[in-house]
Parts: sequence; C-alpha cells; structure tokens
Amino acid sequence: MKNIEKLFVNVNYDLTKILKTINSAKDYNLPTGLCLVVDSKNKLLGTITEGDIRRHILIVNSLKGTAKEIMNDNPITFSDNRSISEILDILPEKLIRKNFKSDNYLSKIVITDKNNIPTKVLEYHQIIEQKLGSHRHVIVLGLGYVGLTLALVMADSGFLVTGVELDKTKCNILNSGKSYIHEKCLNKLL
Repeated sequence: MKNIEKLFVNVNYDLTKILKTINSAKDYNLPTGLCLVVDSKNKLLGTITEGDIRRHILIVNSLKGTAKEIMNDNPITFSDNRSISEILDILPEKLIRKNFKSDNYLSKIVITDKNNIPTKVLEYHQIIEQKLGSHRHVIVLGLGYVGLTLALVMADSGFLVTGVELDKTKCNILNSGKSYIHEKCLNKLL
C-alpha cells in the first residue's frame, strides 16, 4: 500500500497529532478513521480508531492523552502471506480469541509483513467483496442464441462460467473456438 507510513504515529503523539494523522489519510488515498502506532523500527504496537479516541475522551473526561494511552494494543492483524480466503476463515476464531464484542464494528484489518511492519490496511467490506468476486461461478444450461451470448458476456465480465449443451454438434463447434451463432463480436469473446 503506497504511503501507508502516513498512518504511522509513535506512542508519544498527543491527541492533536493523532487526529491530524487520521484526518490526512484521505489526502493520500488511505483508509480513513484510524492510525497505526509503531515503534522506531515501524513495527506495529497498536491501532487507534476514531472510536478509541471517543472512548478515551469519555473515560478521562479530557482532550489530553497520548497514543500509548489511547491505542488498542491488541488489534486484529494478519500476515501479508495470507490469502483473502484464509483471512476470512481465520477471522471468526481471532475475534473470539480477542474477546471482540458483538456491539463493536470491525471495519479495518491491518496486514503486516514477517517483521510485524504494517503493509496494508484493508476495509472489511473489501475483503468480503474480493471473496465473493473470486467465487462467482455461473452455470448456463443450454448454449443456444441466448445461453451462449449470456455465457460469453459473463465470462468476459470476470465470472467463471460453465456452459452445458446437449447437442454434440454445437459442442464440437464451440470446442473448436468458433460460434454457430452469427452475432456481432461474439467470436472475439470465444
């Protein structure tokens, strides 16, 4: 993730610097609403969300505080060698282990390298969208005029498509990379 270091704060940052860091994320096309607390070697120590700041202010009844006092020192993170599927499979277990309360809303997941240095911040909805996108499989029954056109357009849009056709002659023509239907640009999609 380009410019992720713009989300980094150290443990001694005061509330003003933390809020400025969170607020500037949009200027660098970074996820908004959080910053990453790191040590001098950029290893992740914790995260601070806008919700953490609100809770801190309500507890101490003051606008004073440092990143060390405000941060969540037990954030949900994943190694950058994990796939989206692996993250989604492991996530429920991590939420239970970290005693994540159901009334909290998980919106960001921090991805780190083998040295625990943040490399990405993923929005939870992005992970779900990628998971759904990677499992879009469509089966088209009948590859006549409508079925074949539909199957080719969907395949071109990124779907995994399985076409089912009982007519062996049509199957042989399609398997040779040709179309038995005369539709403009259809052969390009084959």
